[in-house]
Amino acid sequence: MLTDRQQNQINELIGKKVKIVISFKSHVKVLRQDENGLYIRFKNQRVPCKPDTNTLNILFFTALDPKYRKLI
Repeated sequence: MLTDRQQNQINELIGKKVKIVISFKSHVKVLRQDENGLYIRFKNQRVPCKPDTNTLNILFFTALDPKYRKLI
């Protein structure tokens, strides 16, 4: 569950480059939003991502590599 402050941070980050963890690797990509939610462009595909927090309440984003999404 995200706080109001974290929701505001996410809204400010849309359209800017953020660090995203994709399959245990860190990448810097532009965060985008549409009617389906937050996403990034990775290998010319739309990849949904979700915000998450660690134990120190630091906001970060996670996504799953498209080739592994097909296996699930």
